[in-house]
Amino acid sequence: MIQIGLLLAYPLLAHTGIIFKQPLLLTIAIILLAMGVFYSGLRAGRVSAWCSVLAVATLALALNIMNASILMMYLPPVVAPLLLGWGFVRSLLPGQVPLVTEIGDRARGPLSEAMQVYTRSVTVLWAVCLWAMASWALLLPIFGTLELWSFFTNVVNQVVVAVVFVGEFAYRKYRFKDHDHPRFWEYLRIVFRAQNRREM
Repeated sequence: MIQIGLLLAYPLLAHTGIIFKQPLLLTIAIILLAMGVFYSGLRAGRVSAWCSVLAVATLALALNIMNASILMMYLPPVVAPLLLGWGFVRSLLPGQVPLVTEIGDRARGPLSEAMQVYTRSVTVLWAVCLWAMASWALLLPIFGTLELWSFFTNVVNQVVVAVVFVGEFAYRKYRFKDHDHPRFWEYLRIVFRAQNRREM
């Protein structure tokens, strides 16, 4: 839950900092984001994780001193969805197991053939959504306003993720009525545990 809190604090502080022109909030947002991304490594005491967070914090503070905090805000909304999207796309390549299928296999054991087909489709859906987010994060600073870019990257993105995540969970329970589905909060824990194991 701490990791979720750190990751959710980023868009809230980032959008608030941009709307009210508070560079310090942007700096804090970036640092909290780094802590959320490297949370597993920080808890495990990995030197690489601590050094990464320290490097991000140092850069964020330096940009704040130079009144250029906004420069660092442009990277996460583009880089994060691109990298996450590539993780989904890479798992769809020949010889690979679709990411959502892999998570299901690890959590619930071997999936049925119908469920494997379905989870492959969900993997494609997440890849498309994530790369769409990266696309508007890249284009809006060029063709839109800073406030519009912030609204899309810090608000719309979170709504899209929530709608897809909850909507897919509800649809799966409806479509596969006979399947032994976990409760929603248990499902969240399954996804985070699976993701943390992939990072180790």
